[in-house]
Amino acid sequence: GARESGEDKNKAAAAYLASLHRADYGGTFLKIAAAEDITPLYDGENHAPIVSSLLSSWRSERIRAVESKYNVTFGVTLYDADTLYQEAKKGKSAEFSFVADYFLLPPESLGAYVAEDLLLNLRTLPFTDFTQPYFNQKAMKQTSAGYGIWAAVGDFTSFAENDWCVYCNRDLLTKLGLPSPYTALAAGNWTWDMLFEYAAQAALLEETAGSNLTLLSFEDSEELFLASTGLHMATSGLDATPSVSPNAERIQKLVDCMFENLTHGEKVSLGEQTAEEMFASGRMLYYAGTVSHAFEWADVKANWCLLPLPKITADQKAYYTYTGGTAVLGVLSGNQSLDMTGTLLQALFASFYGGNEAEYVSSFLTYYARDGASVDRLEEILHSEYYDFAQMFSSGYKSLNSATIEGMRKALRSTSSYQMQLDTWRALADSAMQKAFPVEP
Repeated sequence: GARESGEDKNKAAAAYLASLHRADYGGTFLKIAAAEDITPLYDGENHAPIVSSLLSSWRSERIRAVESKYNVTFGVTLYDADTLYQEAKKGKSAEFSFVADYFLLPPESLGAYVAEDLLLNLRTLPFTDFTQPYFNQKAMKQTSAGYGIWAAVGDFTSFAENDWCVYCNRDLLTKLGLPSPYTALAAGNWTWDMLFEYAAQAALLEETAGSNLTLLSFEDSEELFLASTGLHMATSGLDATPSVSPNAERIQKLVDCMFENLTHGEKVSLGEQTAEEMFASGRMLYYAGTVSHAFEWADVKANWCLLPLPKITADQKAYYTYTGGTAVLGVLSGNQSLDMTGTLLQALFASFYGGNEAEYVSSFLTYYARDGASVDRLEEILHSEYYDFAQMFSSGYKSLNSATIEGMRKALRSTSSYQMQLDTWRALADSAMQKAFPVEP
């Protein structure tokens, strides 16, 4: 179908905001407490200025639209993740003392907040409707458990610059006599095995000097691989008690792929150059990193194209995106202004509808993309962000962590299989979930 323009998305957002009920909150100041490394309301130092200024500008506009409609002012206070958590606990212990109206949390900390009863069940907020298209329905299935919706997710909380992709040097592929990466994508068989196989062939070329694929950070690689599978290690959702999923076979396949390619793969010395510089100068076939690099590489030597993260096996239904710095929005359980909090939460998400695409994709299309297909890929990448209940809630429930995320890590680092970790911890994890999120039969 025809691409919906940024202007269309902006009009839709304005219409969604206009459709919400009016209220005048008399100039009230509302505080958003945010983890500094993930907040989409401020720009990190590592992003190209063009991206930061562009996104700052539309984010400011979208917030101003809400401030104007409701006669309020929003302020953002940044904390490191640990301090943010302590602030939330402080707000709970002092009888409903004012800490902040909204908390933008790192997704992986959500369980710690819920386990301590720090967050309000958003389902109880008046004037909210979480079925609206400006909420990320797939993500919110993962933030829901028992009778509660514990965090909201949508374009308001999304930080598109931190979505991960794979950059591919098309000239090196041609030199190797390998097919276009879009051929594998179209056939649905763009997999990690293919990526590593092609990268190994490229390492034999004179210009690559033996450099293989380099991930920005090997610490990130476990989360990156897991996200690319789209696997959920536990079931979740509203009006349901979460339970550990018996996905042992596919998770073991993931562990084997990671073990083979990351623990035994040669760690190439890059000399004086960083991996980014090597790719940009045309000396590396693949580079895995955030989409923000595309805005830095408008004029580099490498003839690059943009690809989603590969699948773990060709029969996987879709491609999924690892998001290395995004947020989820929660409200403290002691909140005393429920009507206003619910009204403005709905308004913020409505106002930000489609914004990441409206601004990010259109500027990419206009100034940076080397080919039209990369623009389509960018849209797909932004639409496929992976959120996972086990990743988000493991911080609050040790047995859930042991049966899922930590279980996978142990299988990667030791001789025991993931099935053994699952057998040891699954019953304990399910029991903990039953206790934390009971649902009447």
